[in-house]
Amino acid sequence: MSSARDHAAVRHAVIEWDGTLRPAWTLLGWVGHLASVQLVEPRGPSSLADLVDAGAPVEDVVAAYAALLAGRATTVVEAAAQGYAPTILGHLYPHARPLVAMLHDCGLVVTVTTDAPAEVLATVARPVGLDRVLAPTLGVERGTYTGGVDALAGSLSAKATLVAALRDQGDLLAVGVGDAATHEPVLGAATLAITVEHTPRRIEPMLRIGHRPVDVAAIRTVLSAD
Repeated sequence: MSSARDHAAVRHAVIEWDGTLRPAWTLLGWVGHLASVQLVEPRGPSSLADLVDAGAPVEDVVAAYAALLAGRATTVVEAAAQGYAPTILGHLYPHARPLVAMLHDCGLVVTVTTDAPAEVLATVARPVGLDRVLAPTLGVERGTYTGGVDALAGSLSAKATLVAALRDQGDLLAVGVGDAATHEPVLGAATLAITVEHTPRRIEPMLRIGHRPVDVAAIRTVLSAD
């Protein structure tokens, strides 16, 4: 475990969205909503679910999602995201907002890094209290989705790049994440790794909060230590 001085130096909290703040995989629910309002083909949700079940890489899943939106106007998709926002906000973990608020109280900037759709996260970031959201950026030309992916955020390489950028600034990280392998670059670079699920390998220093609900008070005690 890090010293109290190390904890006080932490200025950035990097948090996963799915599995840490919300139980379901946001992408699948969102594509199901798009199918229900006839913005993607009815087969869309099951085709993505098949990729997930097969253990496809994040890059392949996001590429398939981008292909489903090809030719759709961004304004129409954004309107659908606004309509879906109450569903997202209604299915957060009870600890989600208190955790983010506590991190702010401790002086941390809260960043979410995720492979969940940016179109959805843009509508809920402010109500949840997130300072920054790093999510996949889909290709757009003249207000229409091209079917391509301009940038990933939830992959191993993207997270490693994020960590390197923050460390170059002299910032240390407090991290609240789930247990996917793609979390490891952030976990391994953290001054304090706060986990809410089993982690794929032992990383020190680590504060194991255990299974949900997350003990927000315990995290505050550690981060606020003198």
